[in-house]
Amino acid sequence: MENITNFKELAEYESYLKHYIKSYCVAEFNGFGKYNKMYFKEFDNAKKSFDAIKFYRPKARVLVYGMSKPPHKENIVSVPLYWGEDK
Repeated sequence: MENITNFKELAEYESYLKHYIKSYCVAEFNGFGKYNKMYFKEFDNAKKSFDAIKFYRPKARVLVYGMSKPPHKENIVSVPLYWGEDK
């Protein structure tokens, strides 16, 4: 793949990565380089976990990632999907 040079290409690449999401990760920041991570097969379950964390700890820094495995990459690519704002 070539370098991304504008917002349209970035949006297309993000859409491409989302097509290959295999699972989801809820990551909660717990200090410098420390995260609690929980993995889910379905986005709805990941979002429920996110919502529960934010309900009990409203100031928690939490993010839902899609774990994408596109054919052009050997490793999994993390795609930020949800951080508490509905799109």
